[in-house]
Amino acid sequence: MTHQTVGHAPAGDHTHDITAARHDHVLARLRAAGLGALADLGFRGLDNDVCDPVIVTGFAATRAHKFTPGQKTAHRVLATGRAPVEHGFAHLKDWRTLRQTPH
Repeated sequence: MTHQTVGHAPAGDHTHDITAARHDHVLARLRAAGLGALADLGFRGLDNDVCDPVIVTGFAATRAHKFTPGQKTAHRVLATGRAPVEHGFAHLKDWRTLRQTPH
């Protein structure tokens, strides 16, 4: 799968990720482009197509429902795929911080 960023919230806006994704029609854009995305649990419920999901998220555990060994493995695979992208976002945020410092 390929990671693609579509649209963004205005600077200073505190819009939740799934709300911004719905506003920017990320699901439809990914599907039209034949792309997919690995996402965190903040995007659960965005893509309800269980037969052909475009956005893959992890599972949510509760006190009553613990992870199965298969779900634990799926989380490790998902985390491995998302880690480089999350690190990239962290580096971008570092640069943004550096750019805003006074000279």
